[in-house]
Parts: sequence; structure tokens; C-alpha cells
Amino acid sequence: RREAEEKGIGFKCEFVYPTDTNINAFDVSVILSNALENAFGGASGCENPYVLINAYRKKNAYMLEVRNCISKGVEIDKETGLPETTKKDKKSHGFGLANIRKVAQKYYGDIDINQDENSFTLTVMLMIE
Repeated sequence: RREAEEKGIGFKCEFVYPTDTNINAFDVSVILSNALENAFGGASGCENPYVLINAYRKKNAYMLEVRNCISKGVEIDKETGLPETTKKDKKSHGFGLANIRKVAQKYYGDIDINQDENSFTLTVMLMIE
């Protein structure tokens, strides 16, 4: 929230962490730190920048959604299904979504990416035992 305020980005968070599950808080922090870094970067070029976080339990799944405005579309790599990195140093950057997917798959889940001309949404599903 503080970082969003410092960057002039509107921020709304409705976050529930399922304490009675097998989901490790460190894994959730990997997802959130990578997703928020990407979201703040995507929102930075918008006229009215915003980032929204929604995390909730739905039956045997824990869902995390991060949505942000975008000023231009993101190119999706056909092979990986992930956006292509916009980092200048492609060898040491651009692994955020791959790391998020790796955590999701650890919990037998995956990620889904949706975008339109104004917004980008990352949805992460983790299965709860």
C-alpha cells in the first residue's frame, strides 16, 4: 500500500490468508511480491493508475487475483503462455510470472492471464489439501 501511495497508484486490497491449510506464507509472498512488481510497472504509464488485489478461498482452492490498468497490451509468448519480459537485461530478469507459476504448480494449481485494452489480470489458483 505504501509503495502504491508513493508512486501515485490507486490501491485496493481484499486479502484473506487461509491459515488452516497447507499453503506456506513464504510461497504466498513469492506470488504477491512478483505480481505486485509487475502490476506497479504496468500501471505506471496509465492516466489513472490502479492495482487491485483480491485473495479468497473457494471450496478447495485458494485464489489470488491481481488486476492493474495498462496503457498498452502485453505480448504473450506462444510457447510459455506468459508475457514476454519488458526488462532490458533479459538474461537476469523477467522470471516473475514463471516463479509464480512454479509456486502454483507446487500446490497443483496454475495461473491464468487475461487482458483487454485497459487492464491486465493475473489469477493464481492454489489447491488446498
